[in-house]
Amino acid sequence: MKCPVQSGGNAEILLDYCAHSLDAQRAALLEQHMVECADCQAFHDAQSALWTTMDAWPSYPEPPDFDRKIFAQIAAETHQSRWRQWRNVIETAHMQPAMPIVGACLAVLAGLLFQTTRPAAALGEPPMHAEFRVEPSDVEQAESTLEDLEMLRRLPSVAASRNTPENSL
Repeated sequence: MKCPVQSGGNAEILLDYCAHSLDAQRAALLEQHMVECADCQAFHDAQSALWTTMDAWPSYPEPPDFDRKIFAQIAAETHQSRWRQWRNVIETAHMQPAMPIVGACLAVLAGLLFQTTRPAAALGEPPMHAEFRVEPSDVEQAESTLEDLEMLRRLPSVAASRNTPENSL
């Protein structure tokens, strides 16, 4: 038999043996192995002492509403607000000395994110209007658009004069 303590894969067989839940055939094999293996015998002795101590402890009766109180306390802690949880983390995590540094870093980051771009002249680039050229077709198109807008502006006054009672006769 492979040593359960040294292989690590069969350690639960020792726990089952100590809890008296191992079948008779496997228990006999393990007892033969423990005669030769000091590690397994030491593990068995430690577990047996633990089980003996636990069996010797007196058990106290639990109150009748014990489960209800425990579940109510769990529910109350579960519904705690997120802000209180974060505040508790910050207070208990000893992060208070680092908070001014964190605030300063956030301020610098916000400044970098919202920084306005510098003018092109400050960067040594030619101004934008130097590259802008007006073509004759652009001027004609602008004039045509302005004439159309003027015509649309006059439309309501022309329609109102046609709907007057003098013109309907």
